[in-house]
Amino acid sequence: MFARKIDPNDDSPWLRSNQFPVKDACNPYCPDESWLWCLMGAPGTNGAPSILPIPTAQVYSRHLFNLFGPPPKNPKLKFRPPSGREPNWMTAVGTWVPIDEPDPPRKPWFRSLPFDKQLELRKQALESLTPEEIRDLLGVANDEEGNGDENTEP
Repeated sequence: MFARKIDPNDDSPWLRSNQFPVKDACNPYCPDESWLWCLMGAPGTNGAPSILPIPTAQVYSRHLFNLFGPPPKNPKLKFRPPSGREPNWMTAVGTWVPIDEPDPPRKPWFRSLPFDKQLELRKQALESLTPEEIRDLLGVANDEEGNGDENTEP
């Protein structure tokens, strides 16, 4: 499931500068992101989730997009990011597994935190987002995108 609605006419980048390029965070119609997620966690890689700096991987993504267009809608493999339980999180690579392999259950770590810490983390998360990112996250249309009469009476 993608983070945003997919529009073949929209080739704008979705990936934020602090975000790891996983499939759902990359626009399949943006040449610099389309194949980017496929270049992460390459088999045989040890010591880092990517053997390429992201800007270099974006150049390769654009090249693959120019050759083949967007990636297939139903790939045979999926990337499973590092779980966070590896000995060293900075050198964890992640793995490629068959698309139908079930993902391991997620540990609900957030709810196990004290309530005040949960509030602090939520506040920090909201403060790190732009208003546009918050609207995208909530699925709310911009006033410019809507019909403009949300605040008018009938």
